[in-house]
Amino acid sequence: MALDNAVTQPRLTQVGILVLAVVAAAIHTSRAAADPQMRGLFVLCAVGFLGLSALLVLPQAEPVRRSARLVTVFFTAATALLYVAWGLSSGRWYLPLGPVSVAVELALLAILLVEARRDVPVEIGAA
Repeated sequence: MALDNAVTQPRLTQVGILVLAVVAAAIHTSRAAADPQMRGLFVLCAVGFLGLSALLVLPQAEPVRRSARLVTVFFTAATALLYVAWGLSSGRWYLPLGPVSVAVELALLAILLVEARRDVPVEIGAA
């Protein structure tokens, strides 16, 4: 009996999503530990990255995958943009973790967009 590769073999993009989401969550968790005033926000970001990435890779979440990807795109973009806006307004950039986190989030966005493009059906010969 042959095993279904779609279920048993994760795509490289899925592995990338998981790795980048775990890195983003770890960075936000470390910031939560270091900043008591912003702890709740950083914990929510960490939980968001982990929960949304699980919806993107678990086979049981297939029915909601497209919606989860869209939410993850907006969540990730908002996280990166809010960090930049906060840094510009406060002048506090939390080097090196802040820029590293934004780089990780941008890489995650790129993979999410590749995945979204892969899921769009292509019609050949459509008039």
